[in-house]
Amino acid sequence: MSSAAGLLGLPWHAPYSAAKFGLRGVSEVLRFDLRRHGIGVTLVCPGAVKTPLVGTVEIVGVDRDHPAWRKLAKRFEAHATSPDDVAMKIIQAVKQGRYLVFTSRDIQLAYWLQRTFAPGYERAMRVANDRLVAAATRSRRR
Repeated sequence: MSSAAGLLGLPWHAPYSAAKFGLRGVSEVLRFDLRRHGIGVTLVCPGAVKTPLVGTVEIVGVDRDHPAWRKLAKRFEAHATSPDDVAMKIIQAVKQGRYLVFTSRDIQLAYWLQRTFAPGYERAMRVANDRLVAAATRSRRR
């Protein structure tokens, strides 16, 4: 189980991305090493998923109850995929022997954009980072 953060340089995800990019590398090696033994490897890269975890994430210095931050959280939750949908996509991918699994179209599109149109991807990541910084600045705990 990887993450969109294992494919994309998501703002504010440096330590998490490091772990997930590493998992992606290991999975790719295992994909080829284990093939000769009839063992498949499926790497799941979910984006936003509607789980209780979203409501428990603490960011040092950020007031999660501030309207600016709540607006970002609401936007995240609005496009998040249900755990049941994610599970069905994973089961289907494993049955089909697929390697890379996207659980939402936005992550699939972002990954495609990163590989085929780097300037557009870079712009999107800069905008995302700017929005997070702006919301965090407005919601600083005093």
